[in-house]
Amino acid sequence: DIHQNWSRRLEQAVDALPRFPWETLDR
Repeated sequence: DIHQNWSRRLEQAVDALPRFPWETLDR
């Protein structure tokens, strides 16, 4: 599914990005 594809890509992007304050966006 395209949804899963973009989701996986987003996860990889976040993994590649530095340690951002994702906790704040984890609402």
